Amino acid sequence: MAGRGEHDASGGTHPAAAYAELSATQARATEGQRTLDFLREGFELLATTRDSKGSMRRIVQWFCNQFRVERCSLMRLDDRAGSLRILEQRGLDPAVAGRVNIPLGEGVSGWVARNRKPLFVREDLDVTPEQTRSGDHYNSGSFISVPLQHEDRIVGVLNLSNKRDGEPFDEIDLERAQLAGALLALTLGATDELAGKVTVAA
Repeated sequence: MAGRGEHDASGGTHPAAAYAELSATQARATEGQRTLDFLREGFELLATTRDSKGSMRRIVQWFCNQFRVERCSLMRLDDRAGSLRILEQRGLDPAVAGRVNIPLGEGVSGWVARNRKPLFVREDLDVTPEQTRSGDHYNSGSFISVPLQHEDRIVGVLNLSNKRDGEPFDEIDLERAQLAGALLALTLGATDELAGKVTVAA
């Protein structure tokens, strides 16, 4: 039997292999279009955004809808304390969220901010730093945390967890989270500059 990419007896490409290649190409094109639509919606949303409670609430809700997650937290770097606090969130206990104060380098978010690198965990973990801090429960150990970097400054961290279907995140989710983080960082960084703030560099 001809395998993927092999030819049939007549010298042509095997129909099954050709169909598989076509399906893969169409799937990539579809995901590419979805990413473009995602970016367009993100630009449109952030174009009218200010660093206010109402605006941040709408952004976090948009993230939840786009990534189909139950939990999303937007953390802001407190330049005076050198630590991260939750600016806006969905899915966390408000009392717990209001007390979160993570120094740079500590926990998942602190590590991401300090190292300026995203953290993408696909598989379930027994315990994550957030769980040990808050005691919250997660429907999956898979999560994404990305740094929000404006020019050479860290302005915050975006965290996504608890997909509504309980499935793990994938590379496409990571790519879109990084794109969303870049857009959000641009907005927050520009707001800092207008307000005359200086954010502590990680």
